Amino acid sequence: MNLRLLTFVTAVLLTSACHHKPALATIHLEWRAGKVPYKDSLLKTIADKKLKLELADARTDKQIGRYGKQAVTAAGDVGAYCTTVFQDRFKALGVPFVDSGQGFTLKVNVEQLFAEETDQYHGSAKLAVTLVGADGAEVWKKELVGQSSQGGQDHSEDNYNETLSAALVDVMKQLLTGRDFETALLGHEPPPDVVALPAPKLPKGPTLKLVWRGVDESKPMGTDATLAAVRAVKINVTPLKDARTQPLAIGRYDNAKGAIVYTPDNVANFYGKVLTDTLKQQGAGIDPAAPFSLGSEILEIIVVENDTFKAVARLRFTVSKDDKELWSGVAEGKAERKGKDHSSEQLNEALSNAFADAERSLLGNKDFANALH
Repeated sequence: MNLRLLTFVTAVLLTSACHHKPALATIHLEWRAGKVPYKDSLLKTIADKKLKLELADARTDKQIGRYGKQAVTAAGDVGAYCTTVFQDRFKALGVPFVDSGQGFTLKVNVEQLFAEETDQYHGSAKLAVTLVGADGAEVWKKELVGQSSQGGQDHSEDNYNETLSAALVDVMKQLLTGRDFETALLGHEPPPDVVALPAPKLPKGPTLKLVWRGVDESKPMGTDATLAAVRAVKINVTPLKDARTQPLAIGRYDNAKGAIVYTPDNVANFYGKVLTDTLKQQGAGIDPAAPFSLGSEILEIIVVENDTFKAVARLRFTVSKDDKELWSGVAEGKAERKGKDHSSEQLNEALSNAFADAERSLLGNKDFANALH
């Protein structure tokens, strides 16, 4: 009888030992999150200004997590890990940190990076972030706190890493969407945020999604004299306006009973971005606070398909300085393409080349150049 009891107790203890999850005391930090949300204009500002990163582990409590009374620590250097995270995330967004020639230094002190395991995993990251100018002067400082929560298996290294990564994403999101951070980089208030409007309801008929394509980038965009004038000053490029009576229409099928082609895209926003990007590529200094202002409006942009695809783009441009108009003129571009009936590729290629031709007309206009002197 005693032997049977001993056998039973031994079996119970062995079973319990097999089912008991070993204590988790140390984890190897790994990034377990996706892309960091950002504000497009802020990323462009970072790209223009160039940032250098200086990150330090300033935590007084070196624990990385806890469940019950069990402390969890990191196997590696937390500061080195966070440095790599910032470098990789910014690089993935197209704004890598620089080692020299920076306009600003981003100093980051990691004051807390911690995951508390209860019935769920609760993550927190607290970073003291300071922006320092090239002259060493502090221009902006803020404490950012990120939070995260998720379920998962008990004492899971993967769940700890996912929770910590999500908390860091929350911090970086606050940084890369912060209007105060953008203001500090620019040295002035950025333009008001554009509120996205719901897509308009289109009339019945064929539609075309706008795509920039088929433009020969090696072709000169203007004359040397006009481009030199553009590069010599700072310009505030105001949003492109659409002055057409039918802003949803973008084309017409004359080979299909004159059917109107509509687009779900905001034509002014689409081509306005193209215009701004072209000016930047040609060396223009775009600055919302500049005394010179370039206004523009679409008078006509259309592609007509018959035996070929023929597109026309006409825009009015206005140069002002300190709110006084100095010059106004119309730039026109044309393009023609051949291809398969109702081809979205050929429709967009004709439109793109007509708009690019209108840009060349502007950037080759001597009166436009003279207005910038």
